[in-house]
Amino acid sequence: MNILKNIGFFVLRHIEIPILASLLFIKMVWFAQETGIYFMTTDRIMVNMGQVILLFSIGLLFTRVRRLLAFFLISLIGAFIVYADLVYFRYFGDFITTPVLAHSTQMGDISSSITELMNWSDLKYFFDVILVLAAYIFLKVKKVKQYIAWKERLALFMVGLIAGLYMTITPIQNYVDDYGTNLFKNTWSNVSVYNVTGHLGFHVFETQKYIDENIINSPELEPGEKDDILAWFDEHHQDLAEKTDYFGTGEGYNVMMIQLESFQDYVVGNSINGKEITPNINDLLDDSYRFTNFYHQVGQGRTSDAEFLTQTSLYPLPTGSVYVRYPTNTFDSMPGYFKENGYSTSVYHSYDKSFWNRSTVYPNYGFDEFIGQGDFEPGETAGPFDSLGDEGVFLQMTEDNVDQQPFYSFVVALTSHHPYTHIPSKYYDLNTDPFGGTIFANYLHSTHYVDYAVGQLVEKMKAEGLWENTILVLYGDHDSGVEFTAEHAQALGLDDDPISLMNVKHKVPLIIRVPGMENQGQSFDHSVGMIDIAPTIMHLMGKEEPPVHFGNNVFDMEDHLVPFRYGSYKKGAIYYDASLDGKIENGTCYNVEEKQELPVEQCADDAQKVRELLQMSDNVIYHNLVNEIKEKTQE
Repeated sequence: MNILKNIGFFVLRHIEIPILASLLFIKMVWFAQETGIYFMTTDRIMVNMGQVILLFSIGLLFTRVRRLLAFFLISLIGAFIVYADLVYFRYFGDFITTPVLAHSTQMGDISSSITELMNWSDLKYFFDVILVLAAYIFLKVKKVKQYIAWKERLALFMVGLIAGLYMTITPIQNYVDDYGTNLFKNTWSNVSVYNVTGHLGFHVFETQKYIDENIINSPELEPGEKDDILAWFDEHHQDLAEKTDYFGTGEGYNVMMIQLESFQDYVVGNSINGKEITPNINDLLDDSYRFTNFYHQVGQGRTSDAEFLTQTSLYPLPTGSVYVRYPTNTFDSMPGYFKENGYSTSVYHSYDKSFWNRSTVYPNYGFDEFIGQGDFEPGETAGPFDSLGDEGVFLQMTEDNVDQQPFYSFVVALTSHHPYTHIPSKYYDLNTDPFGGTIFANYLHSTHYVDYAVGQLVEKMKAEGLWENTILVLYGDHDSGVEFTAEHAQALGLDDDPISLMNVKHKVPLIIRVPGMENQGQSFDHSVGMIDIAPTIMHLMGKEEPPVHFGNNVFDMEDHLVPFRYGSYKKGAIYYDASLDGKIENGTCYNVEEKQELPVEQCADDAQKVRELLQMSDNVIYHNLVNEIKEKTQE
């Protein structure tokens, strides 16, 4: 009887441990369920539970009241990690990482977007934190002192430590034994690392990797990797050197490039309830080239990645933003080319100059001037940041450049930013029924305003005499973060099958107008991506020497491989959707034109090429190889 009594007292002394550990584990399960990550495998359950046990073992070293304080801090940290990942995943489809947090001062600046991603039901992620805090306060106020022998505490700590380490290390070691360590050296997907390391383990891994690569050591090239990169560029430069009928047709012209925020291709040329969403852009298409299968290729850096892709023709990194991690690298950039050829170079963005580290990056690219928040003349504000609307930015940029010819001017538009609010009411002239009041309706109003601003830009260019001597390039920077459903597609008169809806997500508009070209007004449907913009502009300008760019000239009219950062790709009618676990064989292969799934083997070779391209680009960035490649491939 005494034995049972002692066991009962023992359980009561430590009852909060299994309860709180289980609650943190349940949060990890909720996270996996909402994000669509398959969780219920033996190894994944084991590694996540092992890390939870390790975390709570720390509290076992303390007596009752201090233990509750330790458990409060542990529960708070655990809840914050899981919930921060959840909110970030809702918009970016990825885990928040140390490189992102390294620029966390931006979080306050995008608070309206963050709060839009939160739900009241999310309070369940903090229930245990409130519970343990209440228990701690109660014991503290009541001055309850429950002695737990140090031998008992130490013994339990050792048991928890050994069990936690075993449960954490064993599944990871099993993976390494079966598949090797390549996943950890070349991170194709954060989700694939998470699947092996567990939720908390992922953050330990990526933080350690960030510190190792950016503070202690830089990543080393494997033997032969540099030779492979040089050999690839030797061959690629031959492709870029091929001349089409478009070569040199823009020589001597000004170049105006407009990056439209969150602007997806499905709004262009379409109507809702009988009214065009983009009437001005639709008119522009009559005198321009439109690329209907143009895809964004951004990663965690989102808008900054879009800028990086289009200005340097290198791929974004698997984690963080090049703007933050490698802002002073040497790049074969478009503004650098134009500056070397006597052009004035400027970039316009109506927000804080320090955001995304732009004030450091832009001069390094070769921009003479960065006109940002505080530099513009007062005008109508629009969008969630209470900044000058796109119309005002476009008009001031045009006025500034009249006396700066020849010029290369790049505009990073902002008004149509998530959550698509604070557009002046006078621009709400679309009937968005039956979606009124939803974020999708707000998105349509936001893009409709941007279209109005583009119309004002065109009129201003004509009035200032720039229309006939300026190449105009417009493109969307990334997807909207708004789920595009079958109901939305039906309202816009688009295909509503699952494969078409999947394909829509990465599609953004690309429109290029070259003055004097007689065959404009055409649409081209071959697959192209952001990586292709810089080499295309170089081709139009008649640049003879191939640049250190990974992209292709879109006017070669070929279906090129268009890689997405996490292993998916588009090529012609083929769309490969990479698996979250990073295994090529677990991805899905589609023919989007015939709207059917294909055997994954038909996509496997190009999926491997995507990995190789992304790894080469990563190495060019990690090791700052642009100058060396330029020297050795142009000897």
